[in-house]
Amino acid sequence: MHADLTNGLPLVLLPGTLCDETLWSDVLAHDASLAARAVSLPLAGDSVEEAITRLEPQLPPRFVVAGFSLGAIVALTLVSRLSARVAGLCLIAGNGRGVPAAQIPVRRDALRLARQTGLGAYVHEQLWPLYVAPHNSGDRAMLQHVVAMAENAGLERYGEQLELAINRRDSLPVLHAIPQPALIVGGAHDVINGPELQQELAEGLPHAELHMVQRAGHFVPLESPAELAIALSGWLQRVDG
Repeated sequence: MHADLTNGLPLVLLPGTLCDETLWSDVLAHDASLAARAVSLPLAGDSVEEAITRLEPQLPPRFVVAGFSLGAIVALTLVSRLSARVAGLCLIAGNGRGVPAAQIPVRRDALRLARQTGLGAYVHEQLWPLYVAPHNSGDRAMLQHVVAMAENAGLERYGEQLELAINRRDSLPVLHAIPQPALIVGGAHDVINGPELQQELAEGLPHAELHMVQRAGHFVPLESPAELAIALSGWLQRVDG
């Protein structure tokens, strides 16, 4: 996907764990100006630093970045490492904290279970109940989309992404040094990265606005794509202005 630079700086979109570029399809379908400037890039590597090293050759000279979940974790380090090139930062269902040591074995066990049951079944049975707001749990089309993205990513990518998440740093101490206009978006029903974590990010970043999506869980881009598109458009007007 190549951005049309007449619409403003390229909007680099970073997906979450077991997601691909189709994560953003419904969001971009709601706003042609977003779609025109969007550059969707994959996440690869078993650490945030390696993921950024792989991303860097694909990044425009100057851009804005929006990351979902794991993509938000990467975006937080990206904006610090490439500050002069990043004009704006959007974190969707993000988490600025590191991983507690006690959670590391549990997270690595997830890969073992996914191997045993099959990735599609694992996502359906173990992750789907955590992914969306209760009123979206019966949405079969959304479930099929999430499972298809996971199966497209595969077990090897899942293992890398688990390690990437485990090896991330605690970004909270450096939030105050990120001067870019920021947008924090969270789902009111998110049980993975809940509203308190979104508030924490918004309070730590000096130029952040917080937007809570009342009818979404963790998967805001799929659950509330129109509302996310509107929020992104408003943020980009701040950045462009």
